[in-house]
Amino acid sequence: MAEEPEPTPEPPSLDELGPLTATLHHVLPEREVDPGADELTCVSWTLDNEAPLYVRSIRQDNGGGFHHGNWFVVSDEVYPGPDGYWDCGERDFEEISAAMAGTILFAQSTQARTEQQRFAEGAVVKIPPRSRVVADVHLLNTSPRPLTTRLWLELELVHPGLVDAVLSPVLLSYLDLHIPGDTRSRHTGRCQTAPEPEDGEGPRLPPWPPMALHYVLPHFHGFGDHFDLRVIGGEHDGVSVYGVEGFDAEALGHALDPPLSIEDAEGLAFTCGYDNWLPQELQWGLGEGEMCLALVLADADSVVIGGVREGTELVDVQDGVRMLEGPCEWVRIPKGLAHTMPASYELELPLYVPPKAEPSEAPSPPSCVDVDPTADLVAPATLASIREHLFEPSCVFSSCHGQSRAGSLDLLAVDLHTELIEHAMQREVSRPLVAPGDPEGSYLLEVLSRCEPEGGGPMPANGIALSDAEVVAIVREWIEIGAPENG
Repeated sequence: MAEEPEPTPEPPSLDELGPLTATLHHVLPEREVDPGADELTCVSWTLDNEAPLYVRSIRQDNGGGFHHGNWFVVSDEVYPGPDGYWDCGERDFEEISAAMAGTILFAQSTQARTEQQRFAEGAVVKIPPRSRVVADVHLLNTSPRPLTTRLWLELELVHPGLVDAVLSPVLLSYLDLHIPGDTRSRHTGRCQTAPEPEDGEGPRLPPWPPMALHYVLPHFHGFGDHFDLRVIGGEHDGVSVYGVEGFDAEALGHALDPPLSIEDAEGLAFTCGYDNWLPQELQWGLGEGEMCLALVLADADSVVIGGVREGTELVDVQDGVRMLEGPCEWVRIPKGLAHTMPASYELELPLYVPPKAEPSEAPSPPSCVDVDPTADLVAPATLASIREHLFEPSCVFSSCHGQSRAGSLDLLAVDLHTELIEHAMQREVSRPLVAPGDPEGSYLLEVLSRCEPEGGGPMPANGIALSDAEVVAIVREWIEIGAPENG
């Protein structure tokens, strides 16, 4: 009589596998940014991971000077060389090739000091085995003093059994930017399925892939004041997925929870708007240039990369705003190893965490501490000195108190003294912005020197820590001597 076969053991349940989440930390080396520096540099972190990692959340903190940065996952054989900071050109780094070699992990909103990219439950970005995290970061120091800074990354990992969707990027760029001077304008790229051209000429675009949208991040610089992403065609035709008005250096990434399924859509339209108060035209670029990008992380059957390269035309003028559009072209790229769902064997294993990369003595991100009122001045107590050391590199740098005049306060005003002394407070506070001769009676000093000022959060906004004590000391002394206009 044949023996009964041994029953197949039941796979372990998630509850039997131990911890289902873990956190990876990485701290970039300290970096000194020279006064007036405006540079693009690359940085990398090799993970030494022998198994896939599934990332539900990425948090970035930085100590200032990081204008923006785009982070990718590639094989550890790509861009070989030491980790840390390195010259992008020497290793032939380029964003599109990095995205195609792996996937997009994270993007920093312009000038945001702290930001968290967190997806809806079950959605992740995947890091394949033996990967390297690489980024190109734009460093900018508009102050007259050297800036010593660093950056912290925190990755929340989840067990493969918790994964319902591995996200892939949709990256749309409006490269044909010609932003007229002394004008407000909006630039739209309509990226949608197009019929075959009858004359055989023109771009032959693929059908727009079905997808579910999970995360949207717009990118523009200090002249940007508008963003909109809309669905073209299908059930959600014309629906605005995400919009932004104004620019204040806050984190702009937006998670859709629940995700938006656009299975029957014909495409997406993305719009960036600008208030160019300069007399000259602005074009695509770093420094004095502008940008317009829409990064979407989606559950889709392919990676989509495209945008507007040429052919922008004026299509309308609405309330003085010039409306421009350009033809959008894109390609669909087959998904790679970084976009595949967990294998069945992974579901039965405990959560994999790579070897701890950070030494126990690695510094923590700065926390907010009230400014020392006894600090020495770093420069003379003049209004010109305050403008140079504080207002321009911090308050105007973020565009909060420049042309957008957050809280109706314009720190680029020609008559800055009157702007400060006669400012009508927007916050409900008991003191004026500046009370000459009375530092403690001046709200400006409180909002710069205390972590929990009356009426709202401290300044600068979206910062981990307050301004340097020796810079705030200039404001204190200037108010103490009567807040003079000159000298």
